[in-house]
Amino acid sequence: MNTISYPYRSIENNNTKARRFRESLFLHAAAVFLLLLPLELGLVGNDYLRGIALIGLLYFFFRSVVDVKWSVTIYLLLFFLLPDTWAFDLGSFLPLITLRRMLLLILLLSFVLNYRKFRSRDRFPKSFRFAIGLLIFSYSMSTILSIDFRTSFFSLLHLIVEQILLIFIIYRVLHDRELAKNGLKALCLAALILCIFGNIEYISNVNYFTQVSLSESSLRVYWDTYEGLQRLGISGRIHSLCIHPMTFGGFLAIIFPVAIAFTLLSSNLLNRLSFLIIAFLCVEGVFLSLARSPVMALLAGIFIMLIFMVREGKIKRGISILSIGIAFLIGIFSLYEPARTLFLSSVKPWEQPMGITGSTLEFRVMQLKNGLAYSTQRPLFGTGVGTGMQMVRYGLFDPRLVGCLEIFWIGRLLETGWIGLLLLLFFLSQVLSLLWKTNKFSKSRPENILAASGIASFVAFLIFATATGEMATFSLIFILLPLIIQSIRRSFNPIFPILNKKIT
Repeated sequence: MNTISYPYRSIENNNTKARRFRESLFLHAAAVFLLLLPLELGLVGNDYLRGIALIGLLYFFFRSVVDVKWSVTIYLLLFFLLPDTWAFDLGSFLPLITLRRMLLLILLLSFVLNYRKFRSRDRFPKSFRFAIGLLIFSYSMSTILSIDFRTSFFSLLHLIVEQILLIFIIYRVLHDRELAKNGLKALCLAALILCIFGNIEYISNVNYFTQVSLSESSLRVYWDTYEGLQRLGISGRIHSLCIHPMTFGGFLAIIFPVAIAFTLLSSNLLNRLSFLIIAFLCVEGVFLSLARSPVMALLAGIFIMLIFMVREGKIKRGISILSIGIAFLIGIFSLYEPARTLFLSSVKPWEQPMGITGSTLEFRVMQLKNGLAYSTQRPLFGTGVGTGMQMVRYGLFDPRLVGCLEIFWIGRLLETGWIGLLLLLFFLSQVLSLLWKTNKFSKSRPENILAASGIASFVAFLIFATATGEMATFSLIFILLPLIIQSIRRSFNPIFPILNKKIT
């Protein structure tokens, strides 16, 4: 007797498994916070960090081999909670072996060992895979023609292993709707921990995370406190566990729409209140960073979500988002005076906020003009991806242009040429296309708000990338895309259908 088997059929105990994953996620988030708290308070030194890092790596390894779904979820939680200073420097001939990369290697190993379980899972559309192939091609050509092959080669590996390969692993492993939602909740929990440590930093006026590293003090892994760099005090810029205030604020601005979506989707009052608190702390963190690019990204995300709510006829939800945003802004402005100045300067970008150093709109325009002029020297494939500092060293570009480049797109133009920049834009257009299809499919379903949040987060990223050259948050796009797509699916994938199999 022939029966039709759907590769994406629902399993009876899926809800139970998802609930266990969710409970495990909350437990590990609390453990991570408690382990990092002594460091934030300055109560322990490097030996403590090395100890918890070693124990954490061993624990992550054994759990990953047993359950790769667990390891992917926990990796999403830790992705933005591990500073780049937590790294071993094995010499200038190798990139930094950061704790995050160690965890990724374990994740890759566990995925390979369990590959048979996920081999038959659905794939991204051919057009998306084609865009990724072209992006790798442009990076490869920039590497071959680079002024610094070693630097460009490791940057190419970073793109392939830490971004593109990661997107496929998340898409294959977290294929179930509830598992994907747990992945999004992991990012929200990471934002919560970042915000708590950001508030501790604001109150104590010092950040101890910049003072510790896994290896001995090295120029590549060690930064003085931001207080020593006059980032605190008058300016009061907060960066929590991140390397820069813009990274901190940019991550929170991109995650904010997701937190709002869960707030509106949650039927449980406690869950709704929890995500509402996370959303409020995200807005607060954006303003504590005292960086205008995250503010513009935050406002863009809110605006896009409002458009989608009105477009779908969900006026009440749109009013809820607007009311929440206004309430948050009023609360933050009343508690934190520099936030008012920052907000006003965001709508007047040609002016520089008092007490904050950085690039004005005029300086960015100058960089744009100079970048376009310099791109004529190596117009096709640039000087090699990741060779920004080498541009200065070899005297190819003005140090003022590369040393503090404030426009992401100009950086890609100089490093990968016009071909690399155009193929990057083509790849990002495919990302937007997939998110748009996800939103179209989820029309008239409750998950539509989650699909809309994915588009809002993507637009927030584009605004952020246009306003800054600090792009540690670029990897977030490779994480959010598969999570948003898989979190709105049913028993099988209706967005990218495949042939159903007949089993005798």
